Amino acid sequence: QLGIEDSGLQFEKRINVSAEVTRMGEEVYVHSIIRTNLQQQCCRCLEDFGVDVDTQFQGLFVPFKQPASIRKLTQRSRLLDDDGKVTPYRGKVINLSSDILNAIRMIIPMKPLCETTCKGLCAECGVNRNQEKCACGERSVSAGYNPFKELQAKFQE
Repeated sequence: QLGIEDSGLQFEKRINVSAEVTRMGEEVYVHSIIRTNLQQQCCRCLEDFGVDVDTQFQGLFVPFKQPASIRKLTQRSRLLDDDGKVTPYRGKVINLSSDILNAIRMIIPMKPLCETTCKGLCAECGVNRNQEKCACGERSVSAGYNPFKELQAKFQE
């Protein structure tokens, strides 16, 4: 169980995780490939669409110890790539749930688009311009809000 119900993400497919786990004494190195499909909402037209997710996660898990081992941890962290991390663990089970969800969150675009050519919604009537053409026509940029209108008028005088 990943605890995805509370993640705020909507998955269209199950999360498929393939992991290679290497034990080095008490330390455990994990390299995983994560595949799924997320439902997103386009930031321009507000339509829902699916996004294929194909990402990786890697990390080094070391047993939780007192601060004397911090020197050892910082030396090991240099061995990993930029996206790898060193995480202390307790007990005999390492929970990867949050690491998997964070890897998925990292590749979700801040402003998801259904298509790069998405025309969005009409600012006048609200129609989805990808599906139909509205009678409003194209608004000129100068017709909208212009906070520098007074300043521009002063410089034109």
